Amino acid sequence: MIGQVLCAMVVASGSESAPRIDWDTLISSARTDPQVTSARTQLKELHRTDGTLLWDKLGAKWNLKRGDFKEVEYDVRVSPTAWGERSANRATWDARRSLGSAQADLANSEAILDRLQTGLQWVEESREAAYHQALCDVYDARLNTMGKLVGDARFDPRDLIATQLLRTESAAEVVADLSGKDAMEKRLQAFSSGNGSISLDTHLVSLARVQEVVDTLGRELTGNSPDLLVAGRKLDVAAGMNELEKTQSSRWTWEDTATLSKRNRSGTDWRVVTAEVGIVLPFFDGSSQDRARRQAALADARGEYLQQRRDLERKLSVQRMEIASLLRQRAVLDSLSAKVDAGALFGAYAMKSGGDPLLLLQAKATTLETTWRSEKLRFEILNRYLNILHLTGRLVQGGNPLVGN
Repeated sequence: MIGQVLCAMVVASGSESAPRIDWDTLISSARTDPQVTSARTQLKELHRTDGTLLWDKLGAKWNLKRGDFKEVEYDVRVSPTAWGERSANRATWDARRSLGSAQADLANSEAILDRLQTGLQWVEESREAAYHQALCDVYDARLNTMGKLVGDARFDPRDLIATQLLRTESAAEVVADLSGKDAMEKRLQAFSSGNGSISLDTHLVSLARVQEVVDTLGRELTGNSPDLLVAGRKLDVAAGMNELEKTQSSRWTWEDTATLSKRNRSGTDWRVVTAEVGIVLPFFDGSSQDRARRQAALADARGEYLQQRRDLERKLSVQRMEIASLLRQRAVLDSLSAKVDAGALFGAYAMKSGGDPLLLLQAKATTLETTWRSEKLRFEILNRYLNILHLTGRLVQGGNPLVGN
């Protein structure tokens, strides 16, 4: 009974205009999310070549000793790249590109998660509004029945007042639910950059399928986790920077200084010719402290990565445990709902006691409340299911995870 009422109201609300926004369009719209486009743009910039580095510094200068150009002094200084610097620089750039790619995938997964959870909340608000409206109808029927029982021994004025209060509360809940649904609808339209009507399939993925997917994902994060990939690539960049800075200790410099003097119109004379070659020796200077500082920074980066991995795996474990707990709660509610469905339990008693119409209406209200509590747990499970898919990288693998058996 409750399922028919809820589905009827949701279908009615979605048939007001031609369908334009569904699950597939929501997922596709993640590509245009500002965070995703920004990450993709940054990735394109990182994929530009870093060039061939042959020297760190190259400089030349000259000085006219006389105004008649009879004597010219020049100086050439070259600091070639340090030993291993080119490979270290290339490895660092590769690590940066990998980090940019991981950040783009993370932004895409977060955008898809936001859209799916918003759509799921829209469906939940729709069904909750239908539930509260169904309660209003039951309370209206109770008030109408009580009005006919005035003067009867079964009439209870306290029950009348309580029913009126419950009816008012349910009506207020309907208004709040529709307001929340409208807010979610505006968010969904903003995601798709349009004002189309919402046409989301409300026959959501079965909880058996949810359990099956969660069980096959494993209990530890793998290399497909967007958050873990970003953390790992940040560690790679830190390691690359450490190797790159280490090469600075082997840098050397070549310098040539000469003075060219013109004696006559046909000849020149080298008066001074000097050449210097220098190399940095990392002994008993500040470079040893720099190396220690680099090693400490790398150790900190590695510690942050391990801590983030533990935090993510703990979050995954919590989501799993909460889903298991919610499934057990729902099983209990479904068992109770099966007993009172369509008022069978109270109806049988009412028939034996003379067919009390108020008792039958109470059975209907109990059925509505029990079924909605079970449905509410279903939405909580699905939200955690989406979080698990995000943590494990399944959201970016395509398809709609909210539809299926």
